[in-house]
Amino acid sequence: MSHSRTRFFNCSRTLSCLAILLAGSLPAGAAVPVYKWFPSNEFYFAAPLAQNLRYPGGTARAAAWAFGFRAVSNGEGVGKTGAFQIQHLTLNSRTAGVNGSFYLLELLAGAE
Repeated sequence: MSHSRTRFFNCSRTLSCLAILLAGSLPAGAAVPVYKWFPSNEFYFAAPLAQNLRYPGGTARAAAWAFGFRAVSNGEGVGKTGAFQIQHLTLNSRTAGVNGSFYLLELLAGAE
C-alpha cells in the first residue's frame, strides 16, 4: 500500500472515531416513548370451516363458527383487556353415535 493511501485510511479512521465520540457526548432530547398506545376495540368472526377429526375408534366431522368482541384499555405499562366470544360447535360421528351441536359463551379478562 502506498504512503498516501495509508495516511488516508488513518485519517478517515480518526475522523470516524471523533464523530462517534461527539455524537455520544451530545445532550439527549426529551424522553419520548417509542410508541403511543391507543385503546382499540375489535369485532371478529371465525369462519365456519368443517374439519375431520381422526381418533383411534374412527372419524368425526366437526364444524364451528365464532363471533367475538375484544376491548383493550389505554394505559402506561400494563393495559387491561377484556373480551367475550360466542361459539357454535357441531359434531357428527356415526361410529361414536354422536350427532349434535352446542353453544359456548366465553368471557375473557387479562392484561397486556
